[in-house]
Amino acid sequence: ANVAIKKGQVIKNINFVFSLQNFLTVQVDFNQHILDELLAAMNHSCSPTSFVDLTNKQIIAERDIAVGEEITFFYPST
Repeated sequence: ANVAIKKGQVIKNINFVFSLQNFLTVQVDFNQHILDELLAAMNHSCSPTSFVDLTNKQIIAERDIAVGEEITFFYPST
């Protein structure tokens, strides 16, 4: 994170750009994948710092995130 982020804060609104499956895409439905620059850069964690809200198309802080801390999400959640 480049700035401190508070729990519950929207980190980013996701633009659903549908794409063919590749190592940078995130699966959002059985046969649908999206390509988003932040999601493509985020790593997996079993104790993630954020969650991906596909209904509202947002990445939201799961807890307070300090400057310099990695923003992660739980891959199977999407």
